[in-house]
Amino acid sequence: MGILITARHHSVTDGMKRYAEEKGEKLTRFFDGLGKIEITLDGQGPSQRAEAVITVAGSETIVVHAEAQKMNAAIDAMIDKAEKRIRRHKDKIRDHRGGEAEVVEPESGEKESLESYQDVVERTEFPED
Repeated sequence: MGILITARHHSVTDGMKRYAEEKGEKLTRFFDGLGKIEITLDGQGPSQRAEAVITVAGSETIVVHAEAQKMNAAIDAMIDKAEKRIRRHKDKIRDHRGGEAEVVEPESGEKESLESYQDVVERTEFPED
């Protein structure tokens, strides 16, 4: 799993890059099937924007983004959203693989009585040799 940090409309400081990498690495503890994480930091305009494109095993791609006044806050909000989406994806996979089978009870008036093996043998006519 690799984390790629890129900047749009400004340069990324070493401290900001380390902060984004540390936060991105925390996402790996939620799901083992994460592939590549691409984090893009955009500082154009009055608000800061952070976006993540996360490749998940099974050809699924998760895209999240967040805006805030400061880049650290935007990264934190983006990581929170990514965490929720990864957990939702993991739950969807877990639920799809199977769960408990639903038991269907017959209605109260439709109770069936099962014959015993001995009753079936006694009423069955077998050919004599």
